Formats: sequence, C-alpha cells, structure tokens
Amino acid sequence: MTEAGPESLLSTRPALFAGLPHSDCTEVLGRASDREYLFNDIIFWAGQPVKEVLLLTAGLVKITHFTEDGLEVILRLNIVGEIVGVPCVEHRGVYSSTAQALQASSVLVWDAATFREMLEEFPLLGRNAAFIIAQRLVELESRFCEVATARVAIRLARAVVRLLDQMGHPVKGHTEINVSQEVLAQMTSMTASTVSRLLTKWEQLGVVSVGRGVLVIRNLSGLQLLCQAGSRPHDAASLRR
Repeated sequence: MTEAGPESLLSTRPALFAGLPHSDCTEVLGRASDREYLFNDIIFWAGQPVKEVLLLTAGLVKITHFTEDGLEVILRLNIVGEIVGVPCVEHRGVYSSTAQALQASSVLVWDAATFREMLEEFPLLGRNAAFIIAQRLVELESRFCEVATARVAIRLARAVVRLLDQMGHPVKGHTEINVSQEVLAQMTSMTASTVSRLLTKWEQLGVVSVGRGVLVIRNLSGLQLLCQAGSRPHDAASLRR
C-alpha cells in the first residue's frame, strides 16, 4: 500500500497544493485530522450531504455511480495525493457519486466549513481546487465520448494508458498497474468477459502480461497504437515490433 505522510505530501506536491508556499501547506495540513478505512469500506454515498473534504494519503479509492439497473460504473480511481471525489464545499451540496476503498486507505479530513475558510484565506488553494474539478470534468467528457463512439478495444486501450499515467510504477524494466479486470470493465462500460478476451489477445501480441489484480505493460508503443487502431488483424505486425 502506497503511503504519504504530511511531509511526503509536501515533497510530492499534490495538485491541491500546487504553487503554495511551504508555510501555507503546513498550515493547511495542520488543520486536518486523520482517518482510516478498511478494504471495501464506503467513504461516502451518493446523495449524502457534503460535510468534509478528504485527501488520500494511503491506499486506493474508487468513485462510482450505480445505474437504475444496479450496475456499477467507475468514474475515477483516486490515488495517493488526490482529493477523494471532488472538493465541493458548497452549502447544502450533496455527493453526486459514491466513494469506496479498494485497499485499506488513509485520508486527511477537513470539515467543509474549515475548508471554505481556507479557500478564502489561501486564494491559490481555491484556484487549485477549481482546476481539479475542471480537469476531472474534461476527463469525464472524453470518456463519455469514447463510450458513445469508440470500439471496445480502443476504449480499453485508452483507459489503460490513462491509468498508466496516473498509477503506473516500474517493475523489472516494465511498468505495472495494480488494477483488476473487473475494475477495467466498470471503467469502460464493458463486460468482464470482453475485457478478458481483449487482454488475452493483447497478451498474445506481447503488448501486456495479465496477472491477478495486475497488468504489466510490455510494449508501450504497441499499447499506444491500440488507442487508434483497436484490435484490427492487420495491425498485429506493428504491435509486435
């Protein structure tokens, strides 16, 4: 489990603290409390009033939405250093999605009133929070367009590339992503069997290796080609290069 205490957070500079002087970051962190969540714990439910702002310091959290048919769609995975959900602190605001711990996780917690006060006291903090919201909106728009228009192979490849940028880590000369096929399916509006079929094909082409809860990227250029080419047969030679 990846961990980041207050000092580590200052050294890695999460987006919320971008550009803030060290003294301001220390002051902001000093007004937070710590909280722990176990694997599968619900952090908040969609529809609940927003009473807190949470920053992930250890673990992994999924942000989800449930359809009327009870299907779960993952909107985003939050990694260490990210705000859980979006930093919405409006009066009478409610969560539009559900947050659940995918690993044992730790967060820093500010109550909403305290966070609103800090946004006024530290204007750059407010601009950073607004930037985070804007970035995530752009990502959701892009993913919505993919679901509506792109073939399944392209959707999956682009999802893997985004996760690679967000949470990939080097292992023995390759890059790994700790993500299950079920999570990939829920992030791309596919069935788990479709994800499994595509990953098996990509594994045969030498693009990835699939393990239990882990995806190893062995040919990044091949994966990037899949983002445009999908899994068309005549692309196989290019993917093996």
